[in-house]
Amino acid sequence: MDGVALVNLKYEKDKLLALLKKEGGEMTTEEYSGLTIYTGAPKDEKKPVSAVFLDESNILFGTSPAVKKAIDVREKKADNVWKNPQISALLKGMNTNAMLWAGFAIPPDAMKQASSQNPMLGAFSNIQAIVLSFDYKDKSVLAEIKAMSPEEANNKQMADALNGFKALGAGAAAKEPLLGEVLNTIEISSAPDHVKITASLSETLIESLSQKMKVSKPQEEQPQEQEQEQEQD
Repeated sequence: MDGVALVNLKYEKDKLLALLKKEGGEMTTEEYSGLTIYTGAPKDEKKPVSAVFLDESNILFGTSPAVKKAIDVREKKADNVWKNPQISALLKGMNTNAMLWAGFAIPPDAMKQASSQNPMLGAFSNIQAIVLSFDYKDKSVLAEIKAMSPEEANNKQMADALNGFKALGAGAAAKEPLLGEVLNTIEISSAPDHVKITASLSETLIESLSQKMKVSKPQEEQPQEQEQEQEQD
């Protein structure tokens, strides 16, 4: 499946390339329309991921064919981006004023195929794009996820389903108070062209979650250490 994502962030190209090579191994390069396409090695029979640094703050990620199509649109060698409903939905929902934002166009048949395999995803079959943004204000991290979909009734169904999942998670909050705090910051709403999930995580809550993870990790590793000691005995 081909797909492309546009990510906006401040970065240092050399450092980011070094990190990508460290995580994904050696990369091949290809010149296309005056831009360099960096492609990683394929893994687990999946298509390799390609990346293009458009400018100092915008990067394209995706499969090579999808990245090239996006470049063609940018260079006006292909149809205007607004003629594509997936890309149109993607750009419409972006919060470009945030510190970090990204968007993912969903191929028309991708969600329908997923929903056919899992009936619980039926309400999500018309999603055309996913848009993410992260910002920082008043000592809190503000996260926003939008699922862009053109059918208002479907969007309400999606919001109802997501609120149902949230309610299920609230049942575990009695044992994990921090989970309850996180869930309390999450708001889910629908509109004629999207479903929106927002969360506001304070610095204090993020620090508490970080400490919780540090405490839990040794407890998870302890049984493995005990098994090794028993094998040595």
